[in-house]
Amino acid sequence: MTQFFRNYNIVSRIFLGKGEIYSCLNKKTNQYFVCKKVPRKHLKRELSVLNMDHPNINSIYESFDFDDSSFVVMKKGDGDLINLLTENNLSMFTKMNIIYQMTLSLHYLQRNNVFHGDIKLENFIYKKVNDVYYHVKLIDFETSVDTTNRKTMYGLRGTPTYVSPEMVISQKYNYKSDNWSLGICAYSILTGKYPFKFNFHELKTMSYKDYNLYYKICYDIPEWKNLEAKQKDFVLQLLRRNPDERMSIDDALTHDYLSTL
Repeated sequence: MTQFFRNYNIVSRIFLGKGEIYSCLNKKTNQYFVCKKVPRKHLKRELSVLNMDHPNINSIYESFDFDDSSFVVMKKGDGDLINLLTENNLSMFTKMNIIYQMTLSLHYLQRNNVFHGDIKLENFIYKKVNDVYYHVKLIDFETSVDTTNRKTMYGLRGTPTYVSPEMVISQKYNYKSDNWSLGICAYSILTGKYPFKFNFHELKTMSYKDYNLYYKICYDIPEWKNLEAKQKDFVLQLLRRNPDERMSIDDALTHDYLSTL
């Protein structure tokens, strides 16, 4: 821990929840980083992902051990995708490129037997490269699962408005649950809206019949109606309620919508 404070100054606390996250300044380089305090019992899981080498995953820069926790230092972005979409009028090409990078990050995780478990716009940070291109990286692996020896999972995890139908009704789930969350992100990026109209706490107590009605996508908004057919199809293939019919991440990467990249 002493070594950490020799190298960094803590500037501010960004988040206090399951893990404490701080904005830190490197004394030597004068660069800002994100420093996350990770309990030792979760460290192995997070480091196994953060040590992966992929341009769309925010990998570890360095780490420091102390007591029963560690400080994991990672590069800091300009903000998350919620900030980016709220504060900027992005072109459809830029939005497509962002969705493509998000898909690449999931593709890499799934090829390496990792289920993320909390795919949402807030868990993708960006760095502006120019007016058209934003470099996107996936963060926050607290809910991730190593699926090397398990192909299905059970139990609610992630953010309520992004979780898959099979997770909501307490069925077993797999990678396709992350794909569902990607579909919600894609709909939101393309339209600026959320695809469903429901209260999550009400949904948990619904009958299966009512639940199917609630998961009807909002087709009647102008932002959706104005999308191209291939944009709509990309979203709809990811938002199939039956996970067996839901688009795989391999098929998402080769979908017509992303084929021009």
